[in-house]
Amino acid sequence: METRVLTDGGVTLSTPVPEDVDTITEACQDPAITEWTTMPAPYARSDAVRFVGDIVPAKWARGYPDWAIRTTDGGRLCGMVGFVDRGDAGPEIGYWVAPDARQRGLAAAAVRLACDFAFSPEGMGAWRIEWRAFVGNRPSRRLLDVPDSGSRVSRDTG
Repeated sequence: METRVLTDGGVTLSTPVPEDVDTITEACQDPAITEWTTMPAPYARSDAVRFVGDIVPAKWARGYPDWAIRTTDGGRLCGMVGFVDRGDAGPEIGYWVAPDARQRGLAAAAVRLACDFAFSPEGMGAWRIEWRAFVGNRPSRRLLDVPDSGSRVSRDTG
C-alpha cells in the first residue's frame, strides 16, 4: 500500500519520519502510554528508530498503516494512530497521544480519519475495525464512547 496523508483541516495524519524519533522516545516515557499500550517499557530511542525505520514501512507494505498525529502538515508529532492485522477479525486500531497534546480532541479526530480511511474501498476496504483496551483505560473508552461496564461490547458497522 502506498503511504497516504490524511487531514480534516485541524489534524493531519502522516507517516512518521526519522526527525520524529526523539519526540516519540520522549512521549513514550509517559507512564500512561506505557501502562495502556503494549510498547516496550522502558522505551528506548533504539525502539523509536526501529519503529520509524522498520516497523512502520513494513506495516504500510502489508496494508496496515501507522500515522503520526500532527496539527499541521510537517508539524510536530503529537501522537500515533494505526492498525494491526488481526486476520479475519478485521484490523485493530491503536493510538496514543503525548501528554502535552491531550485534552484537545486530537485523538478523536485522528481515530475518525483513520477509521474513515480503513472503511473506504480506496483505503483498506475493511468491513469491521476492532479496538481493545486494558481494563481501566477510561480515557480510551471515553474517546470511543464505549459504556463503562464489565461486559464485552461489540459495535458493527453493517
